[in-house]
This record gives sequence, structure tokens and C-alpha cells, in this order.
Amino acid sequence: MKKQIAAVLAVAFVMSSAATVLAAPVTDLVRKTEFNGDLRIRYDIYAKDGFPDDNINKYRLRLNLVNKISDKVTLNLRFANGENQFGDKDGRFLLDRYYLTYNIPNYNFVIGRQDVKLFDGLAVNSTSWAGTDYVDNRFGALEGLTAKTAFGKVKATAYFGQISDQNAYNHSATSPNKYDTQALAFNTAVEKVNFGLALVEVNASQGYNYDKNFTVFNVNSKLTKDLYLGTEFVSGLNGDKDKAWQAYLAYGALKNAGDVLYEFKYKDVERGALQKFYTDSWKSSSQDYTFWSVGATKRLAKELDGKLYYEDYNYSAPGAKPDEHTTRLELVLRF
Repeated sequence: MKKQIAAVLAVAFVMSSAATVLAAPVTDLVRKTEFNGDLRIRYDIYAKDGFPDDNINKYRLRLNLVNKISDKVTLNLRFANGENQFGDKDGRFLLDRYYLTYNIPNYNFVIGRQDVKLFDGLAVNSTSWAGTDYVDNRFGALEGLTAKTAFGKVKATAYFGQISDQNAYNHSATSPNKYDTQALAFNTAVEKVNFGLALVEVNASQGYNYDKNFTVFNVNSKLTKDLYLGTEFVSGLNGDKDKAWQAYLAYGALKNAGDVLYEFKYKDVERGALQKFYTDSWKSSSQDYTFWSVGATKRLAKELDGKLYYEDYNYSAPGAKPDEHTTRLELVLRF
């Protein structure tokens, strides 16, 4: 009997010790992990010349997980669903961002499926890519490696991999579009003016989205404490040498409840100048267009923003698509 009791106590001791040993790393993992996200609700009035207006209610939910593995390495995961129309779309959650960040003095490396943006985002910007402007049905990202460093006052960014998109609510779309890409970008400041130059290469062959090499030039400045002006120019290095340019003006900042940010943007884009799936600026890769937008965002509370926005697309080619206009009311709640 004593031997049986001793055996039971021994097993209990081993199990207790094992639980303690396993609980320590689990507790440490939870302690080092941060959870956050955001919920965006939109009401769009989408108008196309010659067609009835389309009123669309939509929502998007994103959940982020950030784990500080060590002082140098951080794991980032993000789950998101599509821009779903209430009662219409069958949205599903996708793991749309997954990457490791490695930081050492003077260098930063990111590997995995990540956001990529150069300058003010005319030619390269996956942070707001939306498929079409009134139905966000895809998530674009860079799947590859990004490296950043500085040489004195000159900052350098290089990346290579594939630009790919994911369809968030079409279950039959299992094969995303993927294009090989690489880029090298530099920017530096002279007094209060920042200058940027990038060389970008994309390998693709869909209609007007053929292989492209293009240069991006950017000049921006914070003219006053609250006023920002950015200009960007893209020139193709292929035989067509299509061009695009953008001006972006912002006034204000969103720091405290009650703050307001005003924004104005203008674009003039020649067909084929920008690569589809790379930015929200592509719109129609087969036609020239001009675009302008104006918006105001107010910080309603510490974690709640409200936005009123209007955009206008004008197509100029003979037999062009009808002009398009979108009026938007948006709420974003962060948690």
C-alpha cells in the first residue's frame, strides 16, 4: 500500500513539475504577444455617368497578432475579411499578413507577406489597394524580403519577391495573381524638403500589364507644422514610356479627440503607366484618366475616427468609359 501511495505521489509530482515547466514558456509567450485590430464601416454612393447610383453599405474587420520573439525579432500576423456588403457577401477570414521583422543597428529586414509602399504611394502601395474603389474584394501584398539601411543622410530601401492578391470572399478564387518584382529606392532631405528616387521592375503579361520597368520621383515637404505637400512622378522605361503624376496636400493631424485631417489629391495617369495589383492608382490600365479627391477625417474619440470623402474619375480617350464618382461616409474603430 505504501508503495502504491508513493507511486501515485511520484506521478503527481512529475505531472506537476511538467505542468510548471510547460506553463512558463506559454505564460511568457502570452505576455510577449499583443492583440489588436480595427473595424471599418462604410456607406458609399457610387455613381457612373448614364447609370443609376449604387448605394453600398460595407464593413471590414481585421485582427492583428504581434509577438516580440526577442529584442531583435518580431512576428506579425493579421487576419482580415473582405470588404463585405451587409447581407450580400459571404466574407471569410484570410491570413493576409504574416512576416518576421529583424532589427539590428542601422539595418531593418522584413521577410514574409507584408505591406509595401514607396513615397506617397502613386506607383507602389499595397496598404490601400482595393481592387476597385467601391468594392474592396482583394488584398494585395509583397511576398518576399525588404531591407532598409542608411548611408549618412541617404536612406535606402530594397525589396524583391512577388506581388500577389487574395480574394477575401470568392471561395473559388484559390489561385491569386502573382507577379515577380524588385525595387531599389533612395530618399534624402535637404533642409525641409525630401527627395526620393526609385527604380522598380515588374514581370507580368496580362493585357496592358506587361513587363514593366519604371522610375519613380518624389518631392515632399512639411511646409508648416500642420501642412504637408507631396508630389510624385512615374515614367515608364518601356517603349511606350507612359507617365503618371500625383499631387497630395494634407492639413492637420490626428492626435487627440476633436482633431481634423483634411486631404486633397490629384492624379493624371496615362494608360499602362502603372502596374495593376501594385497600387490603388491603376484604376483602368487601358485608358488615360484624371482623378481628384477631397476628404476630411475627424478623431471622434481616442480609438474612433469618422471620415467624409469624395472622389472623381474622368476618362479622356475616345469611346472612354463613363466617368465615375464616389461619395463616402466611413467610421473606423480601433481596439
